[in-house]
Amino acid sequence: ARYVEQEKYARLKALVIGNPFLQKVQKNKDFYLRQREVSREKIRKFANTSFETLIVFVSEPQSMLTESGNQFSDVNYSEYDVFSLLEESVFQTNLNNPLVCVKLHPKESPVGYKNKTHLVVQDELNKYELLAAADYVVGIKSMLLIESVIFGRPTISIDLWNLKSEELITNTLGISLRVTSKEELIAGLNDSFTTEMGLSDAAKRRLGLYADWLTVLRSLVKDILN
Repeated sequence: ARYVEQEKYARLKALVIGNPFLQKVQKNKDFYLRQREVSREKIRKFANTSFETLIVFVSEPQSMLTESGNQFSDVNYSEYDVFSLLEESVFQTNLNNPLVCVKLHPKESPVGYKNKTHLVVQDELNKYELLAAADYVVGIKSMLLIESVIFGRPTISIDLWNLKSEELITNTLGISLRVTSKEELIAGLNDSFTTEMGLSDAAKRRLGLYADWLTVLRSLVKDILN
């Protein structure tokens, strides 16, 4: 879309028929899923601890948004508030020997998470190794949550603050779980919901996992007839 604007083509004539980034995720996921147990053992060694249930928390620099002015005036919390809520909730679940692993955003520093009883990962582990190894993936509205759904991970989006920003598309499609309270988060972590059986064709089209040529053809026919 940016290229179309730069070249001054008519925006209405540009049709998005796929998402190359998510298509690449879809293409590579099987390789990482086959290495799931290897990745889990790698995480145990890196964390120097054992676990049965791995919860990957996808951190987002919310505190940076609150410092960015009126555009993000509805963001009145930090990533650490979200993590604390998750940490409290995990202790109230029936999960077996859980470990929470924090996957930092590239713009974040581990300093804010110091003195916490969990694993913090920046670049030490590949993000797809983490997704393959995870039993649950939890975050706010990160792109990594969409990638998690493609990997077939039970994915939870925490939205306690009713943000004005656009809804996460996987929540809209009902293939990730949106929670709006601590009680819903605990229930979601206790649930065995999963998308491992695969995404529907409709969901794949919405996510751009394959080119929707039917839409292209319909648009071309419409233009010709008009």
